[in-house]
Amino acid sequence: MSNMLNPLPRGVVCTLALLTGGLLLAGCAGASEPEATETTEIRGALTVPTVHEVVGNTIVVEPTCESAPGYDDVRKGGQVAVLDPEGTIVAIGELGEGKPGTGNDCTFPFVVPDVPLGEKFYSIDVGNEFRGIHTIPEDKLGVYQTLSIG
Repeated sequence: MSNMLNPLPRGVVCTLALLTGGLLLAGCAGASEPEATETTEIRGALTVPTVHEVVGNTIVVEPTCESAPGYDDVRKGGQVAVLDPEGTIVAIGELGEGKPGTGNDCTFPFVVPDVPLGEKFYSIDVGNEFRGIHTIPEDKLGVYQTLSIG
């Protein structure tokens, strides 16, 4: 009689080895926290022509401060996207309530939170695809952005 243990079948040994190795790798993978990306927010306003009426020599701006016909894609809740140099959207905000400006225009404030830092330039895209984009260097992200269309 031999003192040797009965060997396990080859399939059981391979399965145990895979499970043990998988658990070890899973434990190692969860050990390090991902590095947090530094972010900032972009604040600004977009000014567009508004619906208005001329009475005598006076321009009367509608109290709702609606964008003029042809600018109806610019409104409260409209998307403000920030893009990296490759054109990838990296942060999204929205336009706030429009306020009458200094004449026949309407100004919509916006805030875009959580813009990741680290790029040389960023672009702000508001409204439809015909509105164009506004490009700013990273060192100017903290400066209030004043944009206008029309």
